[in-house]
Amino acid sequence: MFKLTGVVFIVFGIIVLIFFTQSNGSLAPYPLLMHVLGIALIPTGLGMIIFNYRKNSGRNRNSPFGSHQYLKESGEKIIVSLDDCEFKSNDYEIEMPDLQTQYDAFEGPEHGTHIENILQTMVIYNSKTRLGTETFQSPVFPLDIISLKTHIMKQELILYIDRKDRSNYCFELTGSNVHAP
Repeated sequence: MFKLTGVVFIVFGIIVLIFFTQSNGSLAPYPLLMHVLGIALIPTGLGMIIFNYRKNSGRNRNSPFGSHQYLKESGEKIIVSLDDCEFKSNDYEIEMPDLQTQYDAFEGPEHGTHIENILQTMVIYNSKTRLGTETFQSPVFPLDIISLKTHIMKQELILYIDRKDRSNYCFELTGSNVHAP
């Protein structure tokens, strides 16, 4: 829509400039004002076309969902192997209130609560290339190390790397309902 409007602005600006260059002021009382209007319409139209181009070309690469899809379609696909991985875990426990039991203020905070284990593991993948070793850090997966290693042994962890910008990459865990944030 912006592209079409931009083209109309440019064409209208050129027509106004050509017409009022030849005009002696009988049609419009201020031909200089029409020149300024024609000159202003041309860069406005160009700006709208450029804005439309940047908005549409950046849609696939800059949005969180589009970037992942862009990398899957045109990026380098690497199936992560267990030999090239390091694992970092940050598991912790949190005390959560029980939803079935109502909290009783007289019995104390230990009643009506339970301890919930939060599992967090990330993968650091070291890829060997001709120029050396590249390191890729995955997002945190809500799995323990053993489960994540199992997914990697089943070849369910895939790394997609942009061919032009190697710092643009994403990990995908397939065959599972686990998604990284």
